[in-house]
Parts: sequence; C-alpha cells; structure tokens
Amino acid sequence: MATSGHHFGRIILDKNCDTFLRTGQFDGYFMKVLKFLMSVLILLVAVMAVNTLSFNKELVRIPTMLDDSTINKQAVSTRLSQAIQYKTISYMDSIDKNPEEFSAFHAFMESSFPGLHDTLQREIVNDLSLLYFWRGSDSSLKPMLIMSHLDVVPADSEQWTHPPFSGDVADGIIWGRGTIDIKSGVLGVMEAVEDLIGKGFQPKRSLYLAFGHDEEIGGEEGAKKIAERLKEREVELEFILDEGGSIVSGGIIPGIEGQVAMVGIAEKGYVSLR
Repeated sequence: MATSGHHFGRIILDKNCDTFLRTGQFDGYFMKVLKFLMSVLILLVAVMAVNTLSFNKELVRIPTMLDDSTINKQAVSTRLSQAIQYKTISYMDSIDKNPEEFSAFHAFMESSFPGLHDTLQREIVNDLSLLYFWRGSDSSLKPMLIMSHLDVVPADSEQWTHPPFSGDVADGIIWGRGTIDIKSGVLGVMEAVEDLIGKGFQPKRSLYLAFGHDEEIGGEEGAKKIAERLKEREVELEFILDEGGSIVSGGIIPGIEGQVAMVGIAEKGYVSLR
C-alpha cells in the first residue's frame, strides 16, 4: 500500500496487486453515503418535531365505575389472608416440589369464588396451572388475556416480623409471602370477576385468565404450557395484561410525592455474573 504526505491511503493496492483504487473515487462514494444519512437524519428530526407539536396534551378521562356499590373489605382481606397460608412455593430442586399445596389452593379458589366457577370454563394445565375462559357477547372481537401466577419464592421465617405463611392481619397490613408477588394479583382478578358476575355483567370481548404455577423459576411448565395450548387452538389475542410493578409512594420516583402505579410495558431480562 502506498501513501502520500497529504492523504492516508492515497492509493490502495487491491488483493490481485494489478489495479489501484484512488482515494478520489472513494471520497466521492463516501460523500454520497454521508449525504444520504444526513437526509435521513433531517427527515427523522422533522417527523419528531411534527409529532411533538401535534401531541395531544388533554387529560385522559376515566369512565365512571359500573355502579357505586361498596366493597366488603373484611371479606376481601380475609380471602387474601387465607390464600397466603397455602405454601405454593417454587423450588429449583424438583425433590422439594409440593403439588398438594397447589391442588389445595385450587380447591380454595373454587369454593371462594362460586359465581366465577359456575360461569367461566376452567382447565387445569400441566397438573398445576389454571386457565379460565369467559365468553364475551361479541365473538368477532379478539379475546384478551389477564395473567398472574400462583407460586411464590421460599421465605426464611427468621427474617419476617410475622411468619411468611401466616396471613396475619395486623396494623392494617396483611403479612405473608405473596401479598405483593403476587397472590394479591390472582385474588384481585378473581374478586373483580366474581363481583361483576354477581351484577349480571358479561364482557363484550371474551376473556382468558391464566395463572401459571412456576413463574418464579422461569415458567417453563406453567405459562409456557398455557401458551402452547392457546397456540394449538389458534387463539389470537388482542392484548395481554400481566403482572406489573407495585404502587409506590414517598418520593421513590424522583419529583413525585404521591402514589404511583408502575406500569411495565415489556418483560425484564436477566444477567448472570461470575
């Protein structure tokens, strides 16, 4: 390769050593590419500017509730407390698995929400996971799916103010593993559906409820098996609502002092470090 004092790579020898590519030709090609990229960048900035200026800043208007009936807080808190007492723990080691706890929890939900179980179709998937179907009035609409999970991670009793599977209710708090992650979500969905059925409500769009039993260790035997079953039936969903973040307050989100409901729009990943 030969070079001049003014330009690095003035002349580049090709692999056959019999022709030369002069940098004047290369510079011309490079400038064309640069001009194209600049045009794309300018167009992108223009689109962003138009979208920003035309952004609708009006507040979202949340429709009123179906009715103004009150919730029986005592009954709801009691059912969650009872749900916490089932040790539906996911262990990495299969020798520690406890399927009888999951089966007992299934029976508890069936007895606690009779209207739901009389109205919705229930399937037990891969022995321990649950899939419900609530048929809507308009079959032309794609169904929606609400997800959660029945399992919890192990808990060391010595690190708890109240035993982790006691479901103790003290000082206005329900104590136990699963109150946040996420039997509260499972019971919340069941409570809502039971309440709506009791008021004669039927959704316009069909609804699936999917509760896996091994989310805490990857979901291979629970959520994945449910997904495979829906795929076999060629079910195409309009959207999925899954477990999200908690409701936090006290300035955890910088600049916001009130309560904030954390909405996740994608599944988190993971990384292994050594």
